[in-house]
Amino acid sequence: SYFSSLSHVPEVYGLAIQFTLHDILLPPRVILHSDSFDWITSQPSSQSNRPRTVVSCVRLQESMTQEYTEEWYIDNAWDSIQHLFNLSPSHTQESYEPQCIRQVGPFFPCHRGSRTHRPLPTTPIPNFFLAGPWTATSLPASLESTITSANACAEVVATTFYGFSH
Repeated sequence: SYFSSLSHVPEVYGLAIQFTLHDILLPPRVILHSDSFDWITSQPSSQSNRPRTVVSCVRLQESMTQEYTEEWYIDNAWDSIQHLFNLSPSHTQESYEPQCIRQVGPFFPCHRGSRTHRPLPTTPIPNFFLAGPWTATSLPASLESTITSANACAEVVATTFYGFSH
């Protein structure tokens, strides 16, 4: 019954618009958004000696059908990125390799009230702890949420077995 609350969290599908900003290095961040996209992330990439940042705009939908064209999503994502990161108008979206990614698997949304249905790292089962993007964090189910969840789980394990936390 501990996990039955997960059935109250609706499954939605993700649509991401991703840009690679060459020669622009932005700090990693997750921005909860309320317009066309549910959240926007920026992640610096260190694959080359030139700075660059991958920015993703994620929209959660009830189904995989699209309300608008890919171009509409790309234009709206670019407008949001320019506004949120204060990019110069001289930067154009075409030079930043926009791509549309459809996620077939379900997301757990971060809408008001959905956090109450996400499980905590501790469970009623002795010595059974949870970590993952779908556990109770203040972030949407994402890589950042996974890291936050893993840290919370490690704290619980350290406290349980060693009597202290880091």
